[in-house]
Amino acid sequence: MNRAYIATSLLSAILLLAGLSYGQDGTAILSVVDVMRKGQLSGSLQYRGGCGDQNEYVTRDFPMTITPTMDSRPWLQILREMFAKDAATQVTQEPDGFIRIVDTTAPQDLLDVRIKRLSFDDELKNDWAVPYTPTSALAFIAAAPEVEAFMKEHHIARQGRITHRAFSPGKPYVSGELNNVTLSQALDHMAKSFHGLWVYKECPGNQKNKRIVDIWFYRTGLRESYE
Repeated sequence: MNRAYIATSLLSAILLLAGLSYGQDGTAILSVVDVMRKGQLSGSLQYRGGCGDQNEYVTRDFPMTITPTMDSRPWLQILREMFAKDAATQVTQEPDGFIRIVDTTAPQDLLDVRIKRLSFDDELKNDWAVPYTPTSALAFIAAAPEVEAFMKEHHIARQGRITHRAFSPGKPYVSGELNNVTLSQALDHMAKSFHGLWVYKECPGNQKNKRIVDIWFYRTGLRESYE
C-alpha cells in the first residue's frame, strides 16, 4: 500500500497542537516551549501522564515544574530549574544543542523500535505534503510497519484527533532517507528539520488496550506552535 495513503489515514490517529493545551499538562508544556523558543532550541519531551480516558487509572501527573526565572543563564540551566522538584525527570543537552527532557518512569520500548527505511525524498517526488508539515511527517513516521506491528503486538493504542494544515513548498521541510533508525531517532530528524519539540506521552491503558500513547509536535523556531 502507498506510504502516502497510509500517512493520510493515520492523520486521524495523530494530534499536533497549535497553542492549545491538554489542561494542566498543556500549560506546563507550553511554558517549556516558550523557553525553548526564546533559546531557539529543538528537542524532545517524554513523560507518563493521562490521555483523558474516563476508565484509566492515572498514576502520575505531568512532571513537576516551577515558573522559570528568565535571566542571562544558559537555557539548559533554566529548563533544569523548571524540573528541579521532580527527581525522576532528567534534562540534558546533546553536543549539537538538542534538548532531552525525559521522565525516567515512562517506558522507552516503543521509542526504541527500529524502522528499516523511511524516505522523505520519495514522498517529495510524489508531490505529497509529508515533507512540508510536521503533522504529515509525524503521521508518516508513525505509519512505519515496524511501529505499527509493535503496537499491535503489545496492545498499544494512540489517542487520536486530527488537525489539518495547508503546506507550502517555500517553508522548511524534512528531507533525506533514514535507514535502521529508532522511532525516537526518526522523530529527532523531523524536529531538527522543522526546528521544534516532539512530545511523547505514555498513558495507562483501558479495557481495550494495555497502554495508550500520544505524540505531537510544537515548533520552537517560529512564533507559531506548528504548521
